[in-house]
Amino acid sequence: MKRGNYSKEDFLKAVDEYKKGVASAQVTAKYNIPSSTIRNHKSNPTRKIGGGRPTILNKDQEQYLVELLKNLEINGVRLTKSVVRKLASEYAEHVTGKSLELGRKWLLNFLTRWKSELKLIREEKIESGRRNDFTEDVRRGWFEKLGGILRTNNLITKPHAIFNCCESGFSDETSCEWVMVSHGTKHAYEQCGGSAKNFTTSLICGNAAGDILPPFVIYASKNLNPQWTVGGPPGSKFASSESGWITKSLFVQWFKWFVEYTKDVSKPILLLMDNHACRISIEVVEVAKENQILLLLLPPSCTHALQLLHTVTFK
Repeated sequence: MKRGNYSKEDFLKAVDEYKKGVASAQVTAKYNIPSSTIRNHKSNPTRKIGGGRPTILNKDQEQYLVELLKNLEINGVRLTKSVVRKLASEYAEHVTGKSLELGRKWLLNFLTRWKSELKLIREEKIESGRRNDFTEDVRRGWFEKLGGILRTNNLITKPHAIFNCCESGFSDETSCEWVMVSHGTKHAYEQCGGSAKNFTTSLICGNAAGDILPPFVIYASKNLNPQWTVGGPPGSKFASSESGWITKSLFVQWFKWFVEYTKDVSKPILLLMDNHACRISIEVVEVAKENQILLLLLPPSCTHALQLLHTVTFK
């Protein structure tokens, strides 16, 4: 067995169990510590404890990260290996104060340490393309999950606490082709993949009671021109990015404003969001947890069918 990462606590437990008569192979499998290391420490109690390399996060911090990842899965986040490493790196940087980028080896060792809680499975292929991602199974699964969260948190009769946010981008490419469809077809979608160079984005949020928050407008510019902030709806917030699209840091900025705006709303609050990478960061997740805000992401590539702000309000 290769030299692995294990905590001092696990090592002490392993040695203690081995001293009590548990087979070294069984202890090795349980704690992922080489049997030779365990035997050496039993025969030489004065030997320095902690032969494994110290982990970047201690056991309590890793436990917190495990629970966070499990909650994100429940909330609809697609936890690919790269997403997990990104979130873990953000968390490690937050708790250690050091800039860290955790790699594949860290992830494999992390999964080994927490194999009773987490695992990797290979996704099953479904039809590619946005039009085909919204299947009946996806629709049914989404509403079952949403209904369960509403019932568990007693939100069904609290429309003022159910929020939905979505951005509308005003592209520099505005023309669409006319296409022929059957008489009963209501909508046809062009797959553009966000190819336009510039957007002016407006992030809109409202609740099921019909209340709409002031918009968060993002212009395509390195710097925000003060003249662009004049004449907007009362309470509007403004920012800029090079493309005019929302970024992770801008979403964090908006989310903190959302927390302040909803501070007097009875908790918990449910916030529905599109499944975009910029939505989920350690900072957003922790701020949400501190303020009793439940985050639920729409299934990937289903905004055109399930995002009510997109299908109704922006039409």
